[in-house]
Amino acid sequence: MFRLAWGVTGAGHFMRETLDVFLQLKKEFDVMVTIFLSRAGEEVARMYGVFEKLKMVAPGGYYQEVIPESREGASFPKAGRFASGKYSAFIISPATSNTVAKMTFGICDTLITTAFAQAMKSRVPIYVVPTDHNEGEVETTLPVIVDR
Repeated sequence: MFRLAWGVTGAGHFMRETLDVFLQLKKEFDVMVTIFLSRAGEEVARMYGVFEKLKMVAPGGYYQEVIPESREGASFPKAGRFASGKYSAFIISPATSNTVAKMTFGICDTLITTAFAQAMKSRVPIYVVPTDHNEGEVETTLPVIVDR
């Protein structure tokens, strides 16, 4: 049994692709997934129409829940779970350039950056999928909801 933590930041690029990867992982392997959503991640997941689909990856129960930053306390207590040694890996995808910069400089002011720091301290393997990985034009998809 693998326990994975998935951190979702406020990027739309790779949002649907990452969801598809996690759905495939759930189908092929015995894996439990906890989803950590930053405030912007929750907002963008709703705009891209994937928020409700997250429950297919994390249907509920301990180590299988969706944890939005908006429901966490100021110190993000659920980020402390990484100290338990129960997670096999922490995948942050999609990761905005803002989140990557904060992780680089040790700024822990969101659920994702705090979870990153806790995972680092606990030696949990971390995989980051940045959205701004190539120079030049990037092709992406538009959200299903645009607030005009």
